Amino acid sequence: MSETSTSTATGIDGAAVAERLRLSFDLDVDICVVGAGLAGLTVALEAARLGASVAVLEGRHVGWNASGHHLGTVMPGYGLPVGDLIARIGFEDTRELWSLSKEGADYVRANATEQLIPGIALSEGVLEVSNVEAGDQLISRLQLLGEDFETEVEGWQVDRVRDQLKTDHYFHGVYYPTAFQIDGRKYVHGLAALARRAGARIFEDTPVVSMDPSGVRKRIVTPSSPATSISARRCGGCRRRCCRSGATPP
Repeated sequence: MSETSTSTATGIDGAAVAERLRLSFDLDVDICVVGAGLAGLTVALEAARLGASVAVLEGRHVGWNASGHHLGTVMPGYGLPVGDLIARIGFEDTRELWSLSKEGADYVRANATEQLIPGIALSEGVLEVSNVEAGDQLISRLQLLGEDFETEVEGWQVDRVRDQLKTDHYFHGVYYPTAFQIDGRKYVHGLAALARRAGARIFEDTPVVSMDPSGVRKRIVTPSSPATSISARRCGGCRRRCCRSGATPP
């Protein structure tokens, strides 16, 4: 038994997106993921690819929050400037985090193909520009990124930046030739489609209201019809349980 509702989302896997599947039946899975954003869908996809049975619980719809509204720029780094990151956690830990972000960009590129996600519209190269004169800082940043962080970057002089952007509002720039741009909304829905095709089950309009992490069997409670549960079997040396509506574990 399942419940469906109409979604206004468009894009990849239209049939699956057009009808949202609510959790309304008992289900045994290895892993329960809460949230159908980029992180949750990536976990669901990789777990399903490894052979685990997976259920994703999403309170609204796939990509409802920030994951469905990002600009689609994919490049190494974090929201915090690299210099501030070094000051906060040290040089070596920053290098390690930066390396992980490069792996993340490679992961997105591997999925963001027209074969896997039609219409993803990948375009190569990302340009970061400064709205103040900062030529000296540009040189040191290029050295840091290129030599210490092993990232392919190019320094653009003011004239080249302004010629490219057709405005005099900006100064120097850093160009990342291996970074890229994608349709962010299509990517998150494409990720959901890939996860479904790998065997994951995604339940939308299924909010989680509480979680009981005690014991080897975990419980996640949702407000929908009572006595309906997800029971998670052994996975990775631990047991997890996801239950709906306060159902009592057997």
